[in-house]
Amino acid sequence: MKFVRKTDQHLLPEVKPTPAEGKYDIYPSYKLGDNQIYSGFGSLAEAISEYRVVILDGYAGVFYDHFREKLDESLKKRGLKTSWLNASDFLKHPDIIEEIVSPFMGGDDLVFGKRTSLQLEDFYDLHLLKELKPDPEADLNLIIGPGASLTGWNGLLLYLDLPKNEIQFRSRAGSISNLGTTKPADSKKMYKRFYFIDWIVLNRHKRSILSKVDLIIDTQRPECPSWMPGELLRYSLSVMSQNVFRKAP
Repeated sequence: MKFVRKTDQHLLPEVKPTPAEGKYDIYPSYKLGDNQIYSGFGSLAEAISEYRVVILDGYAGVFYDHFREKLDESLKKRGLKTSWLNASDFLKHPDIIEEIVSPFMGGDDLVFGKRTSLQLEDFYDLHLLKELKPDPEADLNLIIGPGASLTGWNGLLLYLDLPKNEIQFRSRAGSISNLGTTKPADSKKMYKRFYFIDWIVLNRHKRSILSKVDLIIDTQRPECPSWMPGELLRYSLSVMSQNVFRKAP
């Protein structure tokens, strides 16, 4: 896959370089300990292969089709019969979605809009999504895409994440589109909709399921995702927030 992003900013490296003494560290980090973060589709396939049901929820802007293809290759190398569903197949028609988001978009103004009150559920034919059932003949059932957890399935919950700066780089290149749309638009219009609609809705959804996420995956590098247990992420966020409050004047 050709990684399409429009920017002069380098992609975050897979392994953090050690800064020269006295030089600014452009990749500041928080130490979790050794062997806490994993990378690659092979290690991810190994981690999920013992489960029968896997839900791959996530943020907009992820290259979901590519992720599915690469993960499926790794799973089939392990001899597993997989059954995949795509949550985005159950989005409402783009015209309907355009109608429900338009009150928040400020008309033709390129800057001003209104933070949406919508929920991610409002973008889906929810009754169809909730009617989905795992295939009993498959070794491993997987559903992928933003809102995949809305099925209510019981299984291993993964969250595919992506920083907002990478979303902007991809939108400038026209390699992604807004939530519930079928093709990219002008990058400025896309950013406005991200800001007032998509990111608000997706952040609300992420907060609602974060306590249940089993694995969280960084998808900045499509060929080599990095991932870690959700429990470790929650612990790290808790420790970092405590440190911030201690240092506050």
